[in-house]
Amino acid sequence: MVLSEDRVAFTHWDDQRVYVFDPDSPQPTPLTPEPQRHHGVRYADLSAGPDGEVWCVRETITGEARTDVRRDLVAITASGEVRVLGASHHFMTGPKISPDGTKYAWIGWNHPQMPWDGTELCVASVGSSEHRVVSGSDTEAVCQFEWEGDSLLALTDPDGWWNLFRVAPDGTRKNLAPCEEELGGPMWRLGNRWFATLSPGRYLVVRSGHLAVLDERSAR
Repeated sequence: MVLSEDRVAFTHWDDQRVYVFDPDSPQPTPLTPEPQRHHGVRYADLSAGPDGEVWCVRETITGEARTDVRRDLVAITASGEVRVLGASHHFMTGPKISPDGTKYAWIGWNHPQMPWDGTELCVASVGSSEHRVVSGSDTEAVCQFEWEGDSLLALTDPDGWWNLFRVAPDGTRKNLAPCEEELGGPMWRLGNRWFATLSPGRYLVVRSGHLAVLDERSAR
């Protein structure tokens, strides 16, 4: 995950610690402490936060059973301090902060739901763990989102097809190009991406297994 032009953060598989690489250091520098023997910690789905922070989802092993896992949304400061932002569901993607730095969003879902059955797109104010659901449900699955100013772009399937929607802060939304095609896919793992913004109103999408350009103006 790119923090800035010359700083990159990543999770190392062998020890599950978060590291930062920058050109001033010959080796990546660990941000998080070494894992404990009986209470391992894992970090995933990293994004850039304010002031050089790394925002992500953290899994903490709390016991011997496979279900003894606690998940939190966290911010890791440049000095390695880990701050809990909040937690909403059994499973969550990493949080992403809004361009103006006032809000953050994530996707959550609860057992026994699978992320292609039903998820919720959540938004909270920075500094608060109280959230509101702006899209998704037990029967509607949001599989990717990105910020677009104060609104969100979300791939979700209220009509049975993953289409690209613009979601306003109050939860009202617009399908940017209604079609009976999948522009998204099952979220088998965190970090999958099916669309990217090219310019205002133009998006690169995966359509029937191929890259395509969605032009909002031509879809009106």
